[in-house]
Amino acid sequence: MNKIILLGIIVLLIGIGAFFFRNSPNKDAMKEKSQPTTEAQTTFPTPSGEVTISVTKSGFEPTTATIKTGTKVTWVNNSGNAATVNSDDHPFHKLYPKLNLGEFTESSSVQMMFTEKGTYTYHDHLNPEREGTIVVE
Repeated sequence: MNKIILLGIIVLLIGIGAFFFRNSPNKDAMKEKSQPTTEAQTTFPTPSGEVTISVTKSGFEPTTATIKTGTKVTWVNNSGNAATVNSDDHPFHKLYPKLNLGEFTESSSVQMMFTEKGTYTYHDHLNPEREGTIVVE
């Protein structure tokens, strides 16, 4: 009976470990695949104090946005599927919880006003290879 319980605990631990290993991709390897290019980096804000970032099949466009405090950022989903905006790190989203805007469908949007200076990294939880950065000056 004790061997069965012990075997069950071992199987459970292996399953939990496999889940976290599978959902925690190597960030360095992913960054090698898709480094932000100069074309994808944009300095804002526009005169209206608003910025729009598009979620596409290939990622966030632009991947990096430099804005002023008080700028509202809107993410528009043009990816063809549901997407999310979540604070790094994946899968826990704890670096800046206010940026955990959740899931939104194709052609819809989510938005947030940045009121504190800093660098905020984020990703699409459903497609963690999609990464972006907001730099608030």
